[in-house]
Amino acid sequence: MTVQRTLSFWDCGEYVACSYILGIAHPPGNPLFLLIGRVFSLFPLVFDIAYRVNLVSVFSSAAAATFGYLVAVRLLRFLPGVDESRPKQLLAYLCSATGALLFAFSRTNWSNSVEAEVYALAMLIYFALIWLALQWYDQRNSSRGLLYLVAIAYLSVLSVAVHMTTFLAMPAVFLFVILVDERLRTDWRFWVSGVVLFLVAIDVGWFLIAVPLWAVVSLVAFLKERSLGWGLCLGLTVAAMVGFSAHAYIPIRAAEKPRINQNAPSDWERFYGYLQRKQYGQESMLTKMFNRRASWSHQFGDYPRIGFGGFLVDQFGFGGMLFVIPLALAIIGMVALIKWKWKPGFFFLLVLLAGTIGLVLYMNFSDGSQMDQLTGLDRLEVRDRDYFFTPGFITFALCIGLGLYVALNWLLERLRAANSQVITLLAGLATLVFPVVAISANYHGNDRSDNYMPYDYAANYLDSCPPDAILFTNGDNDTFPLWCLQEVYHYRRDVKIANLSLIQTDWYQLQLKHEMGVPISFTDEQMRWESISTTRPLRPYVDHLRGGWEHLLMAFRDQASNQLVTVADQMVENIVGANQWKYPIVFSGDLPRQVRYPLAEHSLRLGYLIQVGKDQMGGAWDVDRSLDLFRNYRVRGLDDLRVYRDEVATTLAIGSMQVGVEFIDYLTRNQQPEKARELAELFVKQYPEFWQFRAVLADQLKFTPEQTDSALTEYLKYCDQLIASNPDNIFYYQYKALTLQTLKRSSEAVGAAEVAYRINPASQITYRSLLSLYAQNGRREDAMRISREYLVSNPFDQTARAVAAGQF
Repeated sequence: MTVQRTLSFWDCGEYVACSYILGIAHPPGNPLFLLIGRVFSLFPLVFDIAYRVNLVSVFSSAAAATFGYLVAVRLLRFLPGVDESRPKQLLAYLCSATGALLFAFSRTNWSNSVEAEVYALAMLIYFALIWLALQWYDQRNSSRGLLYLVAIAYLSVLSVAVHMTTFLAMPAVFLFVILVDERLRTDWRFWVSGVVLFLVAIDVGWFLIAVPLWAVVSLVAFLKERSLGWGLCLGLTVAAMVGFSAHAYIPIRAAEKPRINQNAPSDWERFYGYLQRKQYGQESMLTKMFNRRASWSHQFGDYPRIGFGGFLVDQFGFGGMLFVIPLALAIIGMVALIKWKWKPGFFFLLVLLAGTIGLVLYMNFSDGSQMDQLTGLDRLEVRDRDYFFTPGFITFALCIGLGLYVALNWLLERLRAANSQVITLLAGLATLVFPVVAISANYHGNDRSDNYMPYDYAANYLDSCPPDAILFTNGDNDTFPLWCLQEVYHYRRDVKIANLSLIQTDWYQLQLKHEMGVPISFTDEQMRWESISTTRPLRPYVDHLRGGWEHLLMAFRDQASNQLVTVADQMVENIVGANQWKYPIVFSGDLPRQVRYPLAEHSLRLGYLIQVGKDQMGGAWDVDRSLDLFRNYRVRGLDDLRVYRDEVATTLAIGSMQVGVEFIDYLTRNQQPEKARELAELFVKQYPEFWQFRAVLADQLKFTPEQTDSALTEYLKYCDQLIASNPDNIFYYQYKALTLQTLKRSSEAVGAAEVAYRINPASQITYRSLLSLYAQNGRREDAMRISREYLVSNPFDQTARAVAAGQF
């Protein structure tokens, strides 16, 4: 019911496209997901290809919740008396179902389950591993138990071809096995096998050396001794090699040069760098874990984008103080399990800790309080990172189910009704209130059934391009959806997309030149780095470079400022020069920093885009073409409050809307008021949430002060509807605050801005807006207070530093 009917933002567009064409997605790769996605793309379940690939997550999540139910049932059977009484069995089943439904409809897991992302499939394998471990426990004294261990080895290494998060279960599984089985605990061969298998999460190179070597040793020893111990070692290593074989997809497909071929990992050096994520820096995840990037309170508390505690409270619909209820139940369930069967209980506790505290420590997300010395930017995470904590959230959900059983069983025994099947059934059914609350709270935010904004956003940008254009894009959301439309929907494939983030790498530069037909005058030798591991976001002019680069970099050196120039800037200037105006060149955002001013003299505004042309244009608009584009842009759902808008979608929409405001202003300044009024009226209808269009329309229609106040008052009612529909979206509180301030209702404006600030106190938007209102209302102490708070996560903001010191 809630699955996205087409592509989504972020990585989803890339995954859909790579599944369809069997491409190579971003490091460290997800070959198993792409192969399964390709199979789903062939099934005529629905018409839209992206919708088909989204169904991978739908079915995976349903299966994962089913495994969660089976795990919960098995854990409850460890408690005393469950199998001795039919009513208690019934209660256990119903409480397990409650836990599994909370698992399924927790906020983050639900969000992962309705789009083409890897996390739903990863959680399916994750809980399949936990279920297999419990099956091993039941069969540990038979030869069948060893087969479960071999299956665990295979599935755990195979899971790395989906997402490394799944391997998080393995330390708990290994400790569980050696804790339970004394023979394996004292068998050095099993320990060596465990270390060899764990290398896949540490260094793939060593893993690929150690596993076959240990397999040969195990085979020779088994043939010689015919012992079960060596047979197990051989089975574990062979299973691991077969599981890892899914990664063979990567170099095989990379060698075929698909249209999406990130890192081009067709040889060993690039393949190894790809799996080790060398593109994103040299620091390993283990090293990164010990180099703290945020305060403990921010990482464990309720902090924007990274705070685990805040994410956990939001999962099940029990917000605020009500969260004490699921928290208490989860603790009760875990304590009872450990009390009555401490080894399986300890195992499940380790699973819970690994997905919660363990992930907080391991991922070590940044709160923006540190600066990257290379780029000069803070390291604040670019979006909410709750999806990384999905294993913890869904394990916690099952703990709630365990706690419900313990609490209700205790209550029924006190009421002497524990053996009454009718009363037990009613009590068990009452537990379904919990998933009903979760579904009610999370449905709207995860309902993507009418959300076509990512598709329309991408189509609008491609429609804005002249035929055969070279389009420079900036990040994931103005690139991946466009790739998806071109590769899956075969839409505007004449446009050559050049991503300014990827263009800093040699493999992408070579692909642009040789496979995409982008004019580049640099030689291959000038573009090719000695090793992918040396790639950096910025490249200084001469320092630490090979001689082949010196001439190239000196040609673009800023002699006046001696500033470092990014590789992206150098590539843009080279492509513009080498193109010789053969192909139209357009940019999806502002012009790159270092080449902005030379190109600005040759820029022409074209709908959402900026085109660079031969003639002197100086930022003028192509009025006729832009009018046609704005009249025909796709805007499905932007006037429908049933379509949920998170901050990402709103940010992208605001960027587009702001361009519309600039175009209206241009028309007004160039004596074309009728066209300006026409567009203002159109935009108010298409984008009713954007306050600035209403102000522009009021200006175009020459509203009297009374008419303006009446229109703003009417808009306030719409703001309240927006907030009710999107309660965590800071922009709608901002709109309300601006409107109230215009109506001279200052105290109410401050209140709305304070709500936005409390939702995200690290946001520059919420801070600057509230600071401005405090200053306008003479609240000097409050301005200094929020500036001190803001500096905790933004210590390099000079304005905040000055205000905090009272220098304003």
